[in-house]
Amino acid sequence: PALDWWNRELERLRVNIQLNKKINCQEDIDADEIIWATGASPSQTSVWRLRPYLFNGIPGTLNLPSGREYLDGKINVLGSVLVIDEEGGWPAVSTVESLAIDSKVSKVSVTTPEKLLSEMELNRTWELKTVLNRIKKNNKINVYTETLVSEVKNGTVILENKETLGKFDIILMNTGTKANVYPEGSKAIGDCIAPRGIWASTNDAARLVSKSF
Repeated sequence: PALDWWNRELERLRVNIQLNKKINCQEDIDADEIIWATGASPSQTSVWRLRPYLFNGIPGTLNLPSGREYLDGKINVLGSVLVIDEEGGWPAVSTVESLAIDSKVSKVSVTTPEKLLSEMELNRTWELKTVLNRIKKNNKINVYTETLVSEVKNGTVILENKETLGKFDIILMNTGTKANVYPEGSKAIGDCIAPRGIWASTNDAARLVSKSF
């Protein structure tokens, strides 16, 4: 995988990596040049793609955890889980399939506005058929396609067509990300400029380095 290759390259080039260290201000950094790569955080930006009038996201979901928090091991889940997906792609697939192999999860449901889960992105990479076959064979996963959630109340979701789903023990949001802040006027790369994929981030870095050093 790409990440394994980059990790080996970092070791080969003897890059000094300091984990679990928080930078509070630029004065904390002893370097001639600083490049910020502060990433992105879970948000509901993908909801605006189909419903731009939902400025504050889907009603009743403001304090719900995200699928990314689950994948990062920041939250524990138990029982029946619903994933509200409006982002698609591998964030949705990874969340749903990870939940399905979690022994503490009894059932995984997912709502998506697409005709198939992650149809648009996975079609472009020729992975859709393989992913759908895996999901269809998994009795633990239930996908509600062409479905939009209009509101969440006490573990139950109200759909745009006025039908309800639930009650669920936990509901996870897979509705996009927003760029994290970095010092104004500083050099930056990756998702803090605009949330995108890993290749865009590495291209940002390559262009910046070729111009600056």
